[in-house]
Amino acid sequence: MAIPQSRQASRPAVDPNLTLGAYADRWLGLIAPTVKKRTLASYTQTLRLHLRPALGAVRVRDLHKGRIKVLLAEKLTGGLSRNSVRIIHATLRAMLNSAVDRGVILANPADKLGRSLHLVKSATTRQEEIKALDRSQLQVFLSYATTEPRHTALFLLMARMRVPHHRERQDHSIVNTKINSS
Repeated sequence: MAIPQSRQASRPAVDPNLTLGAYADRWLGLIAPTVKKRTLASYTQTLRLHLRPALGAVRVRDLHKGRIKVLLAEKLTGGLSRNSVRIIHATLRAMLNSAVDRGVILANPADKLGRSLHLVKSATTRQEEIKALDRSQLQVFLSYATTEPRHTALFLLMARMRVPHHRERQDHSIVNTKINSS
């Protein structure tokens, strides 16, 4: 049994045979009024230096995860920093999200590649990199904070934000003592 066609013709807003280079031009024009100038400049530069030379002639609908992963891996092994490759990936992912929204492609082949290539640090790693003040550092910080009355409230707020959860009750007593003695 055949599936009946919809009475209303459905056509993508953009020609599905567009190359990545041609779609990039349209996408930049579309987002220009909605993003900051620096973001637009970053997207434009990333497209010019990295994406157009490698993928500009490829039709958007012919892009696949494997091809994108190879490109990003080549950028990493070619000497670009992880952050530079992360920006290339983010630009391509944003542009292809727009292609999905406009009906050019069904799914974004650039999704979820950042983790597999370790372009994005895990939440655990990011949390480990946040250095909280230990007890002695907190005491030094608070003793200085109380000598600068103009900044005491800000310093105390910052001190509370930097106390790790496992020491929160113990070290907040130091903060509260300093507040009460000010």
